[in-house]
Amino acid sequence: MALNLSQKTRGLLGLDISSSAVKMVELSAVGRGGFRVERYAIEQLPRDAVVEGNIADPDAIQTAVRAAWKRMGTSTRQVAMALPSPAVISKKITVPAGLRDDELVSLVESEASQHIPFSIDEVSLDFKVLGPVPMNAEEEEVLVVATKRDRVEDRVAVAEAVGLTVTVMDVESYAMLAASELVLEQISGLRDGSVVAVADVGMNMLRFSVLKNNAPIYSREQAFGGHQLTLDIARTFGMGYSDAESGKRNGTLPEDYANNLLPQFSDNLALEVARSLQFFFTTTQYSGVDRIVLAGGCAAIEGIADLVAGRTQVGTVVANPFAGMSISDKLRSSALQNDASALLNACGLALRGFDDAGRGDGVRINLLPYREERLKTQRQQFYVSAGISAAVGAVIVAGGMFFNDMMLTTQQEANQRLETEIGESKKLIEEIKTVREQSNALLGRKNAIEGLQKNRGDIVHLLNELVARIPSGIYLTSLRQNGSRISVNGYAQSNSRVSELMRNIVASPWMGDPRLLEIKASAVGGRRQNSFSLEFSLIEADPQVVAKAEAALAEAPPDDEMLVAPPTEVSSAGESAAETPPASASSTEGVAQ
Repeated sequence: MALNLSQKTRGLLGLDISSSAVKMVELSAVGRGGFRVERYAIEQLPRDAVVEGNIADPDAIQTAVRAAWKRMGTSTRQVAMALPSPAVISKKITVPAGLRDDELVSLVESEASQHIPFSIDEVSLDFKVLGPVPMNAEEEEVLVVATKRDRVEDRVAVAEAVGLTVTVMDVESYAMLAASELVLEQISGLRDGSVVAVADVGMNMLRFSVLKNNAPIYSREQAFGGHQLTLDIARTFGMGYSDAESGKRNGTLPEDYANNLLPQFSDNLALEVARSLQFFFTTTQYSGVDRIVLAGGCAAIEGIADLVAGRTQVGTVVANPFAGMSISDKLRSSALQNDASALLNACGLALRGFDDAGRGDGVRINLLPYREERLKTQRQQFYVSAGISAAVGAVIVAGGMFFNDMMLTTQQEANQRLETEIGESKKLIEEIKTVREQSNALLGRKNAIEGLQKNRGDIVHLLNELVARIPSGIYLTSLRQNGSRISVNGYAQSNSRVSELMRNIVASPWMGDPRLLEIKASAVGGRRQNSFSLEFSLIEADPQVVAKAEAALAEAPPDDEMLVAPPTEVSSAGESAAETPPASASSTEGVAQ
């Protein structure tokens, strides 16, 4: 478990990663309690780079963060980031008052393990002491905030990949509260105990929060945002999603957008805010709010505050946390004012750089792994161990130096002898390796020669067998060998002659596995013939089988029509002579019947 206690930082960049854009703000302290806007940048993200608050495309987000940091032109590399509110678990617990820090840490850890549905070792956790329990000064109320550690690590990895150092990991809702303090200071007519509703309308979500004395008393999320408007633009004008989003932000859409689509979306936004407000009234004891503050990118729509005020009958303003700040000469105030509502969370995160100034009583949470106390304990243990080790080491060194001096020379001589023997062994090993390689090469040559010697008579047997096995009425035009497979092409007076040839091949001790590839009728010299192609295998014959086959062939009557060279004509009983077609090019040609 990572436990953190209010780490203090200065000079931070507020880095807000929303579902649609990366936003970065840098503030500086001016005078007593004042701030100055030094720089800011907004870089749009591709669609679905962030899905439901989780980083889905780290590369795209890293590219946007790097581009925003370069555009700002700042040398500050320390940043404050935040997790979306749905990604954290918040719980208020009560503890005895007056506990020491180490006791409070142990108690919070024990209480948190009972309320968190994860292993405590997989959780990043922080807490904030809110104060005494009402009507019971002997107990204190503590806000415990926890999240899965990998969610923190995902955001830290994005920042570190572009050379930034994350020193604070806040929660978006608490960052918004920090910036809301600045917004509420600019609203006239608010008094102690005023109830203010904040509607943060982003790309995909409308987050509706109600604050009393800048403390949250109600929150609700609803699936509504600028994403719907972009889809309407793409559908109406036949654009891709990215082109529709770009046109919406750059103001390059057709006139029908401003006349029809934008007013319709604005009406829907005002209706959703009114519905959220009504839902707040029906689920709590409150029946009214003093102000509505609009935040998020959609709050920049011209006239949206008046539209929401008319729908809800509640005074409505657009959030501008920079209204009471001075602005750097490098910034255009008009551009900052237009983007201010979308920078509410980034501004709240940038304010974390001034935690030590004691501004406000807001919740300060840091979900980064807490190391300071653990490092302090480890350092103390190290110092004690180092002192003991130094004392023991001094005694050992003093007693062993003399013995080491005597043994050193002897050991050096032994080492020299070993190095000499090792060198000789290496030479022998190399010689053995060379001899082995030469032996393997000779064996390879021997095996190759033996293989050639063994197979040299195969072609003789093949030709002898073909002459002996080809029946009358068949002559061959080509013969090819590929390994042990023999391919022949030729002509036959009838299909039965081809069948007889295949049976003869099966009966041969040197040939086998005949396969007829093709047989078709063709005209040769005006006579009907059957051209055929077949394959068979050249096999190694059993000597006894060969002897029997040769005896059988010797006893058989001679075939007068068997030829070993292509005839000029083919004749058979009852048939007239026909010219032999030209033989095909082949590796061995002219064997014919």
